[in-house]
Amino acid sequence: MLWRVTTLRILQILAFAAAFCALSMTGVFLVAVNADNIVMLRGAGIATGVLLLFGRHLWPGVFLGALASRGLLDLMGYWDVAAATDLIEVFVFASAMTAQALVGAWLIRRACGFPLRLRGWRHLTFVMFLVVPAASLIVASFGVALFAQTHTVAVSELVSHWCVWWIGDIISVNLAVATAVLGPWNAKPAGYWRGTALPQFNLHALLYVVMSVAVTFVAWAYVARLGTQANQVQFETLVH
Repeated sequence: MLWRVTTLRILQILAFAAAFCALSMTGVFLVAVNADNIVMLRGAGIATGVLLLFGRHLWPGVFLGALASRGLLDLMGYWDVAAATDLIEVFVFASAMTAQALVGAWLIRRACGFPLRLRGWRHLTFVMFLVVPAASLIVASFGVALFAQTHTVAVSELVSHWCVWWIGDIISVNLAVATAVLGPWNAKPAGYWRGTALPQFNLHALLYVVMSVAVTFVAWAYVARLGTQANQVQFETLVH
């Protein structure tokens, strides 16, 4: 029996690691093709949502998924992992991502209990705009600190990179937690509003929400890229 439980847990962790890696890689499609600009990895919110919903024992999946995503970025040419210092950075990123997911799940449970019990609009505002932002500080702070140490990003741009990264994680965590709590995979209600169980998404509604968010991010990414290309063309025209 113990062997079966252990095997099941290992399979759950590996499955979560694979899903986390795949979702983290979506950040590649939201930025220009330049490793220095990859500052938002969408897996941050998913990690918090999964640990909140299914338990903190899945935390190794976050760490392994983060390592795998960095390895894939290296293979795809977005990130160069060659020296020992690069490997240290990879492990620091993975550790920071794992710590943020654990802290985020713990803070949300402390604020709302589990199943989540929201007492009203003030309580919801407190969770969305204080608890989640506080839990989202870790990865952005460690990431920008590494950028500063390795001179990957200009000093004048560190604050803007940190803000974009932090805000991206806040949005990601809020969306992921809401989806986790309202998703069709919950056999019992995972969230309550003033004592009343929140309705759950059916599969069609969930797909609609996911596709809407994905299309919005992809459209924003391509508009941003077109704007950057237009600015470069104008600059080259003025220079010549």
